[in-house]
Amino acid sequence: MEAEQSGLIKRAYIGKAECLFFKAAAVVHIYEEFLRTDPYKLFGVEKE
Repeated sequence: MEAEQSGLIKRAYIGKAECLFFKAAAVVHIYEEFLRTDPYKLFGVEKE
């Protein structure tokens, strides 16, 4: 995941629940850019 690799998403546990912590605006910007430039990659689909 691009946002995780960029350090924008942190994973932690609260009890037994895995949680993702992030600033929404930064992560939304990354996904918005992927939707514009390469939506297939966003969903892990190879382009033909």
